[in-house]
Amino acid sequence: MSAEDTSPQPLLRSLRTRIVRHFMFFALLMAVALAAGAWFFLMEAEDASLESLLARTLEDQLASPREAQRWPAWIQRFDSPAALLEVLPLNRVPPDGGPYPVFANADHTQAVLVDSWNARLRTWALGLESEYRLHLEPSPSSGPPVCYLADWQALEHTETIPDRLRRGLLIFAGIIGLLSLALGRRLARSAIQPVLDLADKVRARPPSSEPLATGMAEAETALLARSLDDAFAQLNRANERERQFIADCSHELRTPLTILSGAVTLLSEREGADAAVLARLRRTTRRMEAIARTFLVIAREGRLPGPREHVPLRETILHVLDEQQLVYPHPPSQIRVSVPAEIRLSCVREVLHVILGNLLGNALQHAPDQPLRIDWEPTRPPSLHFHQGETPAPPGTTHGPREPRPSYGIGLSLVRRLCELQQWQLETHSAPSPHFIIRFAG
Repeated sequence: MSAEDTSPQPLLRSLRTRIVRHFMFFALLMAVALAAGAWFFLMEAEDASLESLLARTLEDQLASPREAQRWPAWIQRFDSPAALLEVLPLNRVPPDGGPYPVFANADHTQAVLVDSWNARLRTWALGLESEYRLHLEPSPSSGPPVCYLADWQALEHTETIPDRLRRGLLIFAGIIGLLSLALGRRLARSAIQPVLDLADKVRARPPSSEPLATGMAEAETALLARSLDDAFAQLNRANERERQFIADCSHELRTPLTILSGAVTLLSEREGADAAVLARLRRTTRRMEAIARTFLVIAREGRLPGPREHVPLRETILHVLDEQQLVYPHPPSQIRVSVPAEIRLSCVREVLHVILGNLLGNALQHAPDQPLRIDWEPTRPPSLHFHQGETPAPPGTTHGPREPRPSYGIGLSLVRRLCELQQWQLETHSAPSPHFIIRFAG
């Protein structure tokens, strides 16, 4: 056996499971994306509202005389950029306008003015968390601009309730996950259930029934059902042609065989006839009759050639042995039938007769000098063993089934089909001695 044969096969999951898992993964991914987007928009909305508050506060205060200005605690005023740089060591100061985001560390030893993506990336790299807004106004005396620095920590509410926000986002993700699980299961059921229903119809489909596509509402499933109907129709036509051919062969063989058997009988009654030649012709005629009878039974496959009855197994074996010994007048040195007389099989007598006739005929023809032993094993399921040779295989010994030799009688493939007709199983073994096993699983 090659390495490819021994490699473990991957476990195949059902399409319904894959749909549910993929849908849940996509839904949870969307939930995380929505949560991140909600967090981003919440922060942006808060910043926009605070910047509007800063602009309105500056407008109101600057519209008043300086002695009447009352600056809130979260706004610091610097008369020049140099005064600002003494508090926050910015990399640069914008020329005018604002507001500009500014980030600094806790002890104000590092600060970055954020006016580009490079500056924002630098803020993340340095881990600056203290956030401000910088606004510049021209000086009334044409001097350096006045700097106003708003402390965003004093106004932002999202930074003070991170646990509550995280809890809300986790609850949101959990609800989305449960909804996605329910929706995924419903979607998988609606997508896969028609295929499963079609599979059940195929398994339970009797030989003669209405087309599978009848009553199919889904276009895709109906297309699959029509394809299966076409395949079944082709198989039925092929089987019908095979049955008709075998039935014709059986029918056409009967007339010449009857004439040949009558001619052999008439020749055997004449004086001076070669007894050995006539015996060989008689054996050949009997075997050809068995072939015709087997063909007829197989041609009726699916329609048993007679009613089932409780057939005594030992009595049938002995009767078939007597018939075969008439065909093969040189029996084996020893024949032993170890089958209890009370064993009865529920089967068609004609089918059992043909099966036993072929197996015993093979034994008498191909190994006439070897002992023949027929044993009944009351296992589950019970079985009938045909052993040839001095060292029969012990019951329960398993050897790899071998392909039968093509010269065996009418072909063990036909006998195997007869066994399958009765829901039995035929096994052929070649070691340690040639033997056959019929397991009556049905």
